[in-house]
Amino acid sequence: MEPDDVVVEQKTGAELRALAEDLAFERMVYARVSEALAAKKAQWEAENAGLIAEQAQTRLRIEQLEAQLREQALHEYERTGARKPVLGVAIRLATEAKYDPAEGLAWAVANRHLNLLRLETKAFEQAVKALKPEFVTLVERPQVTIARDLAAALGWQEVVSQPGMAE
Repeated sequence: MEPDDVVVEQKTGAELRALAEDLAFERMVYARVSEALAAKKAQWEAENAGLIAEQAQTRLRIEQLEAQLREQALHEYERTGARKPVLGVAIRLATEAKYDPAEGLAWAVANRHLNLLRLETKAFEQAVKALKPEFVTLVERPQVTIARDLAAALGWQEVVSQPGMAE
């Protein structure tokens, strides 16, 4: 057994059905609560439409002013070299590498900087399913799927109380 394996008590068919019913019930409660919250949120948004609109307009104006300030501060830096063109605004010099990715890859391989290369695992795992290289073992692993509408799958018409609870 692997260290990460969790020991799970085996359930009977009836116990699995009870778990499925509990899950279906909780999903239904969640849906009802979500609907109620959505209605409250819509009501709140209607009551506060003016403030919401004002906030959106102010946010847009802030974005525009920030863009203008950044542009003008860069012009001032280019014109004067001043790294602090006005109080609260500073020019930071960031170094960025500009290169052709194909040349970078060729250089890393040629100079044995293999730590700079990265395997695209998702693409690799898709490819090995078809290519089947010797060093790869393909293992089937069971995955549980649960119906989105579990209540319908269980044949429920309407839920009155939580399954298994005495009324």
